[in-house]
Amino acid sequence: LVRMSDKKSVGCRRCWYDVWFVIWFAVYPVTVLISDYFNFQGAMHQVDVHELGSYEMWPWNPPKQLLQLYLQWCDAADPLLCANPPYFQTMEAINILFLLRFSVVQLFGFIGGWNSIRKLGLVWAACCFYSVVVCCGETFLGASTSRSPHPQWYLAMYIPYAVFPVLLFWRLWSEMPFSASGLPSTFGALIMSLTGMATLAQFGFFM
Repeated sequence: LVRMSDKKSVGCRRCWYDVWFVIWFAVYPVTVLISDYFNFQGAMHQVDVHELGSYEMWPWNPPKQLLQLYLQWCDAADPLLCANPPYFQTMEAINILFLLRFSVVQLFGFIGGWNSIRKLGLVWAACCFYSVVVCCGETFLGASTSRSPHPQWYLAMYIPYAVFPVLLFWRLWSEMPFSASGLPSTFGALIMSLTGMATLAQFGFFM
């Protein structure tokens, strides 16, 4: 039997700690539409990403300044991003075609307190965590050409992509995460909120 209190969902207006997930799922699509989009376009045109300035990108042609910032980041801290190997292209396609859409659903789900987003959220968390582990493994243990010249910058930028999936697993582990029985304890909510705030602050600093 389901208790009456479990039938009522609680949105982020009452779950103050969920605001960090709302911010993250608002920021995540922007990062996908920049870095992942350029890599996806490089794969589509079958060119090095440094040559994208000479091509018309479809369906959106970003400003040249945005492409320059992306290339500066690649050269300074993330050569693997510019190398864009085939397995990386596959991950970028998954991000654009699936995880981008999933994150928009998560954004509205956390605002509205939709218990139905739980399974989709767990899929998003697993995919995101898996991909960042693969990228970090290649960057720190792979060929010398893939290794970051500034590993501290690299970690600062990509740690949030590992931290937030873990926090999302924790937050959505209950069968009805937005019902009264599915909410974390006060201590758990505090830890979740402080971790999310610190991670976003670090991410924003390096953005």
